[in-house]
Amino acid sequence: MSLLSGSRAATENDVASRQQKSLGTVIDCRSVKGGYHCSYTFPVDGDQYKGDCHSHSNWLGGNTVVVYYDPQDLRTTALEDFSAQSRKDRQMVYVLLLMMVAAVAYIFYARAIYRDDSKARTI
Repeated sequence: MSLLSGSRAATENDVASRQQKSLGTVIDCRSVKGGYHCSYTFPVDGDQYKGDCHSHSNWLGGNTVVVYYDPQDLRTTALEDFSAQSRKDRQMVYVLLLMMVAAVAYIFYARAIYRDDSKARTI
């Protein structure tokens, strides 16, 4: 999970440096685990493109939204700024790493106490 979030954060950070935005129209948003999956259309240089992504907002069909996209790859789109997404993913990586360090520290602490307890019982 943390490797995936870290990789995603790096990709989003890379895209954030060149992202552009366009006003799009929501086609559909449906509820999925952890949010909504939204489909939308947006224009770039007179051509119409279709995108879909995970969103934390339930947009109604026909709503106008800001679509962030990678001009080098128009399949990479989102309804949230890529730098904000990257920050959230990096924070998730830090939290997961902190939890892993705490778990390992607890295991070593518990083993040390158990070892001290078993030595005291044998004397």
